[in-house]
Amino acid sequence: MSRSLASDAFRCAISLVTLALSSTVQAQAAAPTVELRNAQWFDGRGFVLESRWVRGEEFVKRPPRSTDSVVDLTGRWMVPPYGDAHTHSPDSPFAFESIRDQYLRVGVFYVQVLTNSREGRRAIAARVNIPASVDVAYADGAVTATGGHPQVLYESLGLYRRFWQVDSERYAAARSLARDGDTYHRLDSLPQLAPIVALLSRDTLPVLKVMLLDSEHWTQRHRDSTQFGLIGMNPSLLPPLVDAAHRLGRRVWAHIETPYDLEVGLQAGVDAFAHVPGSGAAAASDSVAASLVVPESTVRRAGRRRVFMTPVLGLSSRAVSDDTAKARRFHDVMVRNTLTLRRAGVRMVSGSDTYSDADVVRREPAAMALLLGLTPVEELRLRAVDTPAAIFPQRRIAQLRHGFEASALGLRCNPLVDRACLDAIESRLKRGRWLTLTALRE
Repeated sequence: MSRSLASDAFRCAISLVTLALSSTVQAQAAAPTVELRNAQWFDGRGFVLESRWVRGEEFVKRPPRSTDSVVDLTGRWMVPPYGDAHTHSPDSPFAFESIRDQYLRVGVFYVQVLTNSREGRRAIAARVNIPASVDVAYADGAVTATGGHPQVLYESLGLYRRFWQVDSERYAAARSLARDGDTYHRLDSLPQLAPIVALLSRDTLPVLKVMLLDSEHWTQRHRDSTQFGLIGMNPSLLPPLVDAAHRLGRRVWAHIETPYDLEVGLQAGVDAFAHVPGSGAAAASDSVAASLVVPESTVRRAGRRRVFMTPVLGLSSRAVSDDTAKARRFHDVMVRNTLTLRRAGVRMVSGSDTYSDADVVRREPAAMALLLGLTPVEELRLRAVDTPAAIFPQRRIAQLRHGFEASALGLRCNPLVDRACLDAIESRLKRGRWLTLTALRE
């Protein structure tokens, strides 16, 4: 191409970009400006009584002239919408409306689906990440080993419509590859990495999930048929996989179970972790549970990296509540690890690890607040600031001020006085639109 043609092409491209930006600005300016009056607004530390203004999908500064309309929010305590950074739905058209409305009913606008069906995700692409629905960051299939988790889980669901119940079913699920490349990817050797990366590059997604399950003993466990469904990927293959994922623009979340898994993930450059080391401590012997306490060197490394982690304390605490020995090990290991890592700088965010149970989604941050001794402000920030920002780090969300997306929850009372008010949701504003959940019982 000649220099003059190249210059003309460049000027044309600039003109098109300028025209697109101009059209966006004009459309935003043409949108009516709405004053949201007389509400208490959360500013990150407390509440202030004042008005906010919305134009289009954003909060804007107070206009110099009168607004187009006013919404009186007297008696409302406005907070950013909540997030759940470790879910597994919505992942298909199956029960989509019910799942969507369950999240919106409990105030969760932002979810991160860590392992899902690619086919199912593509089938509902037009029904999520829109103002009238939940916003979802998807990972698609997780990377594991042959016969690992979640291969056996998903194949079992396909074969039996339930989780395997006897060894013969588990072995059959481990041999089945019906959902390979859809809900999971099998990485057993370095030559398999390039084809998997090629598959991953088909889609522009923000997250990749990798599976580390007691990876210190991977060599022995992956040869043992009794461990089918209970292993993850070969830890020696993690560094090149993480590098490849980062080149694709994906943040890497790792399922972990032991301190060794956490250390391996940190050294490989993993960005965030699903579960906290010691999630199996409650059911283990005292000696095994003691070995699941995270060493100080790993704690310091994780703190310096400022990684994210979803400890999933709610499900675990309910599972051990009636067993004194299990409860003791749960507190001595899992809660202790969470507290130690948080104090070192690890960013703990809420993740329920559920499929579609709204009560589990709501209980997880409450359990974290109770077990970690969070103040009311810290619990509110966990739900409404830290977790949404971890799911969508590039978006201007989780703050109720100029230039941020106009999304908020209107609570009936002050959650800093009564934590139950976090669930007393009266109104829902999403990207400048009020949502009505007429089909649900509030």
